[in-house]
Parts: sequence; C-alpha cells; structure tokens
Amino acid sequence: MRRLALILLVPLCLLALAAPSFSAAPVKPSTLTAVVNVDGTLARGSGAVSSEALGVDGQYLVTFNRNVSQCAYVGAGGEANAFPADDAITIGASPSDTNVNAVFIQEYDAILGFDSYSSGFHLIVVC
Repeated sequence: MRRLALILLVPLCLLALAAPSFSAAPVKPSTLTAVVNVDGTLARGSGAVSSEALGVDGQYLVTFNRNVSQCAYVGAGGEANAFPADDAITIGASPSDTNVNAVFIQEYDAILGFDSYSSGFHLIVVC
C-alpha cells in the first residue's frame, strides 16, 4: 500500500515542480502633478488637492489625494501662467513629516548663495 501511494505521489510532485509560476502583473507607475503659485495656492494639477505657503520664504506643502511618502519627486521653478520660467531656482522635495499624502518643498536661489526664495513651481510625483 505504501509503495502504491509513493508511486502515485511522485508524479504529482513532479507536476507541481514543472508547473509554470504565475506572478502578479507589474504595477504601472502613477504620476501626480501640481502647479503652485508663488503665494502657495494650487493653480492646477492631477491628484493634487491643496497647497500652501508655510510662512517661511520658499517653504511649501503640497497635498495629494493618496499616500505619496514612498514616491519620487521632481520639481522645477516656474509660475503657472507667466513666461519665462524662473531661472536658477533650486528645489528640494521630500515627504512631509506630518502627512503621508503631502510633499514638503524648499526653494533656494542658486545664484545668491542658496538663500531661501519664493517662486511658483511645478511638481511631478511618480509612485
């Protein structure tokens, strides 16, 4: 009886080992955007729900409709409806330490020795 069970069990184990493995489909990255005016108001965006100037020159908080704490951030200086874009603006972006749905922005004037500087900006968040 044990021999018969072993004979039946071995082919089943081999089938299980030879079966193709199915993994989850790759997740398509989602892209969120925000265009923020110099006064901190949200001009437009995709997934952005609000923005605000934090009262310190060059510091802003942009809030999105989902958790962005593990995403990548890219910022560029520029007003929402004005030409030309601000030049020599350095933008630092990091997850907010108070809200997982928000990104903290710090702007600097790259020409004036990295002094804090307020300017409108464009923000792309890729998750």
